[in-house]
Amino acid sequence: MTTRLGLYIILLPFLLLAFACKPSMSSKLSCFKSSLESLKGQEIYSEIQTAAFKVIPSLKNADNRSVIADTSFIKKWKIDDAVFLNSKRDKCLLLLLEQTSSDMKLDRIEIIQGTLINIAWCFSFGRLPEIPEITYTVTKEIKDGKNLNNSFDALSEKGRAFVLSAGTIKTTGCFLDDNYWFNNEKGSL
Repeated sequence: MTTRLGLYIILLPFLLLAFACKPSMSSKLSCFKSSLESLKGQEIYSEIQTAAFKVIPSLKNADNRSVIADTSFIKKWKIDDAVFLNSKRDKCLLLLLEQTSSDMKLDRIEIIQGTLINIAWCFSFGRLPEIPEITYTVTKEIKDGKNLNNSFDALSEKGRAFVLSAGTIKTTGCFLDDNYWFNNEKGSL
């Protein structure tokens, strides 16, 4: 009994340290925001954003339809300024923020993958041929019996948190899981 108690006393500081060192989502988001500000000054960021604004409005999903062109469903949309790069910097993730019609209870965030092919960025809803498209839904607030759209800022923060917390996340920094998002690659933001 004394040996077991001694073992617990020895392990307790390590367990407390492990839980204390796990970053909060707000610290991950803050870290990502700093990394994003640095990325915005780089040529790769402007190349991705320029290509995205040209291609994404006409991009078709797996059902061969332009999701954002369906005005009966999507009322407003915006391409978020967040860019998540893989470690090789030849693939990225973008967030398409979508406020839906007022009769719907959910707003949406489409995860769009970009791939550098030769010297041009190409985009698709699916991350890889064998991995389907990802739509992250966000519940609307109900006020006076009406569904209220989430602000684009709120959708952006929720989408960023989703990407940063999916897969096997690192315990420090604001790294995303390359293996989860980009298949069998190691690295960070």
